[in-house]
Amino acid sequence: MLPFMAQGAVMAIEDAVLLARVIESHRDDLATAIGAYESLRVERANRCVRAADRNRRRQPPRRTQCVRYLLRGGNRLSHALTSK
Repeated sequence: MLPFMAQGAVMAIEDAVLLARVIESHRDDLATAIGAYESLRVERANRCVRAADRNRRRQPPRRTQCVRYLLRGGNRLSHALTSK
């Protein structure tokens, strides 16, 4: 996810709380717990990715942001090279 929503830390906290809850609910079956976690988080995560992409289109990142994103494993090389 591109850093245009400032949601990284918040989503990490949400992930931790939800993961703890589903593991507690499904103590005997970790695979079921992980499946429940994924099904609960996928909609929220996708919504944040789409919102970040919309925000990116409104205000393109500076080159330094693109370089940092690429160094962290980002995959939008063409965008980084063409941004001002």
